[in-house]
Amino acid sequence: MFRFISNITASIPSRILDIVLPLVSLLLIVLLAAACWSVFSKAGEKGWKILIPVYNRYVGYKISWSGTAYWVRLLLVIAAGVLFVLAAGHSVPQLLSAAENAGIAIPADVREVLLKLRDTSVLPSRYIVLSCILASAAALISFIRAFKLSRAFGHGFWFFLGLLILPYLFILILGFGKYERYAGPYKTVTVEKLQSIL
Repeated sequence: MFRFISNITASIPSRILDIVLPLVSLLLIVLLAAACWSVFSKAGEKGWKILIPVYNRYVGYKISWSGTAYWVRLLLVIAAGVLFVLAAGHSVPQLLSAAENAGIAIPADVREVLLKLRDTSVLPSRYIVLSCILASAAALISFIRAFKLSRAFGHGFWFFLGLLILPYLFILILGFGKYERYAGPYKTVTVEKLQSIL
């Protein structure tokens, strides 16, 4: 009898957590989406663009820096992933057939390059090194983007560090802070533009 009662009481906290944690997670997601909506609106973009998965990142890069930087970063991440998979010993033909089975169309010239990479005598460790270099370049682009986002809203180095260390908190500050004014992408910020918003 005691075991039965202890089993019931032990499962109550886990059941509460099964209900509370998803609700808290959903609340945080909605709160962050609202903050990003507000950041987009402050930057002159339509807020609904935050709801489209890949496009929202592109618009975020466009707000802070350049849309091209997003595509360069995305290509670097994809290339780093492909090289890492090649280094892990997966065969290229299996990867290509898996991509086609998943409905991903691979252009013929990309297919030829991948098949030539397989036939070279480059050691897999070189693939890993090159993959790490490409991933580091993508991370550097993300760091620069965070700095430029900080500058686009008139903040400095410490806000940039906040965006790197606690990005969700500082996006909430950008979205819901009343003192935040958008000055444009950092590359186009001029003294006249800054004076006009102050």
